[in-house]
Amino acid sequence: MGKCLRVVKGFAIASLMAVTMTGCMSMGRSPMMHDLETVAKPKADTAVVHFLRPTKYGYGIKFGIWDSEKFVGILEAVRHIPYETEPGEHIFLAQAENWSVVRATLKPGNNYFILGRVYPGFWKARVGCDPVCKEDKISQEQIDDWMTRLIPRGMDPAMSEAYAKPRLKQVRKILKRVESGKIKPKVMTAEDYR
Repeated sequence: MGKCLRVVKGFAIASLMAVTMTGCMSMGRSPMMHDLETVAKPKADTAVVHFLRPTKYGYGIKFGIWDSEKFVGILEAVRHIPYETEPGEHIFLAQAENWSVVRATLKPGNNYFILGRVYPGFWKARVGCDPVCKEDKISQEQIDDWMTRLIPRGMDPAMSEAYAKPRLKQVRKILKRVESGKIKPKVMTAEDYR
């Protein structure tokens, strides 16, 4: 075996061990989040966006969810974050090795759904946020099933600022790239409510 091949194999094994150990260490719930007794329902002047992680795939992987510069929470496997907010235009961001972006227009009095997905990355996991749109083949029965079995989690406001503050500079940088057209967000229209 050549020297280069041994180095590459050694690097691959070390990388795999680091990823495996990191995944195991990060398992469990985020201390910033707490289980919710009830799930927010949209009022006449608000909308609720439900960020869903319906699978156990990538169980130890968690990622931050943002509404532009406002930190929403940490999305974990087999959990969901109900986020009540004002209607209108929003840019939702999720961060892992990459950033996933959804541009949403929200109508008051309605529920919207965004699926959080985990993908293999180079150094750590990648995130994908997929808005559930009217033309999708996701049935209302499927959404009802997720809402029944996924554990709703809410943000602990006392811990939110400590997490968000050191990440705001990077969030603003991504928002500028979205505004300039360098990042093309996925789109959720006002009519994509369920």
